[in-house]
Amino acid sequence: MAKAGRPRGSKTKKVAVVDAVRTRCIKCGSTQRTKYSQRRELNTSGVLPDGTEFDKVIWRRTKCKKCGQVRDDREYLKEG
Repeated sequence: MAKAGRPRGSKTKKVAVVDAVRTRCIKCGSTQRTKYSQRRELNTSGVLPDGTEFDKVIWRRTKCKKCGQVRDDREYLKEG
């Protein structure tokens, strides 16, 4: 049986670290939600108030499992 992990002798690969923020329901504050659906993308560029640059915005529809509130979670991405 093979051991878990990378193969012996392979080099360590540097990967980007991203701080993920859990979205909350605006009605009850719960972080429990249904799976995302109705993904929509917009290729555009801009700068957020904190200085973070982006070149794509993604919206995903979800629903709060606790109270049923429907919402769109928005994510700003910098690609490339």
